[in-house]
Amino acid sequence: MPDGWDRTAQACSVASILLDPYYRTIKGLMVLIERDWISFGHKFSHRYAHLDGDPKEVSPVIDQFLECVWQLSEQFPCAFEFNERFLIAIHTHIYSCQYGTFLGNCQKERRDMRLYERSHSVWPQLWKDRAEYANPLYKDELSQSSGFLRPNTTPYCFKMWKGLYNHVEKSTHPLQSPADFLSVVREESLQLEEELTNHQETKNPDLALLLGLPHTQLKTNNTDDLSTCSNLESGVVIFFGRSSSGGGDGKDPDGAVFTTA
Repeated sequence: MPDGWDRTAQACSVASILLDPYYRTIKGLMVLIERDWISFGHKFSHRYAHLDGDPKEVSPVIDQFLECVWQLSEQFPCAFEFNERFLIAIHTHIYSCQYGTFLGNCQKERRDMRLYERSHSVWPQLWKDRAEYANPLYKDELSQSSGFLRPNTTPYCFKMWKGLYNHVEKSTHPLQSPADFLSVVREESLQLEEELTNHQETKNPDLALLLGLPHTQLKTNNTDDLSTCSNLESGVVIFFGRSSSGGGDGKDPDGAVFTTA
């Protein structure tokens, strides 16, 4: 069962998120977990059943912290530099044992197991992929000026984190956050722009007229106004009648390198 060490890490970490905008950035959250959980001596191996041990010691302590951060990001979507994918990636690696960062119960145990020599830290990889974890709604100046956050703690303000708990259910479409919704819209817009570019390269006269391309790219025909109008109408049908196949899938640190395992 969770003890004082667990509750201390949870309380201090959530307080840091609420009080300091730095810990709402990608780098800041990594520093926070490294300081208040890993260096502080959170029992990762016992709490998440990495090794054989007492089943009574298993408890999703850091899962609760990550969900607190997600709930805050839902209430303050412009205050966090990262999106929920970043939180899910951290959660995944806590259980995957792919990196040595979340192995062991304390620093001494990690030294005894020589994890610094025999494994890699997860933080450089997450930092390398930080573009995937960027929140398009993030406003740094707004986060700095607002200072600390005052979340609404009434029950109706809390949601189920479907992105984490239902992500393996292929038949269930998770409720998208505003950040993920904008990411999907941006991807669809890029694909539509590529389709338009492909159509322009074909130099279709009707489409060229609709897009306002120079007349030099059009084939001149000795037709009257009526036939031109007919061509335009035909072009409208071609352009707007075609179904879209938009894809429904949808700051470097100043010399700072996370070298801890």
